[in-house]
Amino acid sequence: MNANGGTAEDFELAERFHRMRQLMVRLPWKLGISHSEFCTMNIISESDSEDGISVSHIAAALEVTPPAVSRMLKSLEERGLIERRVNAFNRRSTMVRLTENGERLLDAAHKGFIGLMEHIGDKMGEEHLREFNVLYNELLNIMSEYIYDKEDRSDDKNA
Repeated sequence: MNANGGTAEDFELAERFHRMRQLMVRLPWKLGISHSEFCTMNIISESDSEDGISVSHIAAALEVTPPAVSRMLKSLEERGLIERRVNAFNRRSTMVRLTENGERLLDAAHKGFIGLMEHIGDKMGEEHLREFNVLYNELLNIMSEYIYDKEDRSDDKNA
């Protein structure tokens, strides 16, 4: 145990989480988009409406402010990946949808991710990958339980 109460293994695990996040964030860069742009485009693509999705819905899904989303959308629009239109039912609202180029780029990103998963499966083997998935899911559940339980207790203290 170190001076902060954690073991070397605790810090190694934290470093591995950080490294995995860095690698996952880098994946869309191969296609010329940032991770946040990729997430935004994913949210837009999941809209059931032919008119697209509102900026406020994108902001809520990403848990960021509408002005932050608008700045990102401006960049995506300048590159021809999305289009924005005034909402026909509410002129104060803007609707966003992917262009054909945006759909192609997002499809390529998804294929790249599938390729990565296949590569991991080939290198690890199906049995190890299955075992990893079970353990990783268990880890995520434990982390969620700990984090949300802590948040609930801090909310109770603030009430």
